[in-house]
Amino acid sequence: MDFNEISHSPRIVAAKIALGNYIVFILYTNAALKRPQIPSLRTFIEPLTHLRAALARLDLEGLARRSGFLRRRPRKIPILDLLLAFCALAWESTLSLERIASVIGLAARCSYSKQAFHQRLSKSIETFLADVAVALFSQMSASLRSEGCFESFGRVLLHDSTVQSLPRHLAAFSRAAPIRSAKTRAALKIQWICDLLSGSLVQCHSQVIAATTKPPRPTS
Repeated sequence: MDFNEISHSPRIVAAKIALGNYIVFILYTNAALKRPQIPSLRTFIEPLTHLRAALARLDLEGLARRSGFLRRRPRKIPILDLLLAFCALAWESTLSLERIASVIGLAARCSYSKQAFHQRLSKSIETFLADVAVALFSQMSASLRSEGCFESFGRVLLHDSTVQSLPRHLAAFSRAAPIRSAKTRAALKIQWICDLLSGSLVQCHSQVIAATTKPPRPTS
């Protein structure tokens, strides 16, 4: 539509202004809907107060250094805030670097970019997080050990496994033969075993898997 070809009567000019404002409103609304929602401190971090207290009792820097995840003192994001952000995001099924970085910045009460988070990532973070989980469970089972509940056992193993959804294109990294289908989905399978008696990590294994989405069951 060429506004210059329309009559310049007051009524038409008013209509053009209203239409222009409406178009601008639609564009801004569409842009706002595409932006990732900014989480609030109350929604994400405050419910984890009890977990913060449990993590604060651990030697997090010592665990991070032994695993190789930390080589120098963190300048901007404390390890405790980093872990709290990870826990706050645990319920989400699909994550992005931008989403993770925004919640980390929320926990640390500062701005944090996805580029900075990407630079901090390394393979050793897997061992570090597994060691933190072992330390937390050992802390929880300390009272049981002191009461002698484990005296009859040589080992007390805790085994947990989970599957985390991944973007579809990551199915190409699966060790199995690639499944070429429009319904192919990717996921990360994680298995974790610790010994509550010795407070040690027995196994931590992660693997990208690919599978085809099962068709929905027919309904009667």
